[in-house]
Amino acid sequence: MSWEKAAHVSSVLQFVLFAVSVVFIWKQLKNQSAQVEKQGDQLRQQTDHARVANTQALVSLSSPFNLQLAMEEDAAQLWATDAEAWSKLAPPRKEQYENMIIWWLVFYENIFYQEKNGLLDEAISSAWKQDIRSFVMKRAVEKYWPNLREKYHQLFVDHMDTLIEEKRKLPMSGQPPPSSR
Repeated sequence: MSWEKAAHVSSVLQFVLFAVSVVFIWKQLKNQSAQVEKQGDQLRQQTDHARVANTQALVSLSSPFNLQLAMEEDAAQLWATDAEAWSKLAPPRKEQYENMIIWWLVFYENIFYQEKNGLLDEAISSAWKQDIRSFVMKRAVEKYWPNLREKYHQLFVDHMDTLIEEKRKLPMSGQPPPSSR
């Protein structure tokens, strides 16, 4: 065989090997893509499970408080205190009320953090946003907030500041009536 034929056969063999390599690389990429898709599905499923678990945990945290309000008239009366009635509370009752406010602020900060990190389902997150807004509008949060705001994460502080400012702009008659929550 001449050098010319050998070079030609070598070129053909290189092309065949290149084609086979391309097929193998294509199959490997296809398999990796399928694996990534499967892992993505598993990750989405894990995220969905985490969101459901977080929602259940939030319900578990708030339920005892709401049950106490349903069972104890004294607690329900204190919780129903609006900003106007707050000024008439005795100092020990104001302290009890402040502790209720603090408990809910910690609870709402937790929800706020979970929502900011995508750990809550959108529908649940939307409902809690309405709940915290209602909480600020109905409770005397603004009476305690100046002394409490330094204890919370800055993003949550900014959110609360916005809600309290919104409440201040409402006419007194425009405030919603207090509820049991």
